[in-house]
Amino acid sequence: MKLKKVIVLLQNNINAYEPFLHEWSTNENCSLSPEDLRVIDTYKKINFKINFFSLFRSFKQKKRIQTIVAKLIWDYQKFKEWVITNFVFSILKLIRDNSFNNFFLHLPLDYLSLPYELKNKLKLLKIKTVYEIFENYNEEDFYKTSTFNHVVAFEITLKKLSTINN
Repeated sequence: MKLKKVIVLLQNNINAYEPFLHEWSTNENCSLSPEDLRVIDTYKKINFKINFFSLFRSFKQKKRIQTIVAKLIWDYQKFKEWVITNFVFSILKLIRDNSFNNFFLHLPLDYLSLPYELKNKLKLLKIKTVYEIFENYNEEDFYKTSTFNHVVAFEITLKKLSTINN
């Protein structure tokens, strides 16, 4: 496989982890080494383009990138598990933080005192109340691509909002 194809493969696999790569890299289940992370960071900085340095060390670099891609593929199921767990804890935190309202679980999403952006991300799950997350979805459902993408969208929005508020 040519270096360019290997770099595209790296980029595609990295994109699956964004924007949580930094947090994931500190997780005990992440198999990426500090050196792997440096290589990833280097390619992200140059926008996954082939530079002179890459060409000069083409063979060694290609093997290194293939190893990183293999680790990313190997870790992906654990990564999904981690994202889903974070999502469930985020929902539980919302419930706890809004416990003054005994009806929080059963109120229509539009009536919740949540940022508009979060409500819209929850609506992507085709629910009308927070309770329906637990009623309509089982663990396997969250691993399905469409549902997982909605979970990721919610977590990205939550992350952006917490960055703005802090």
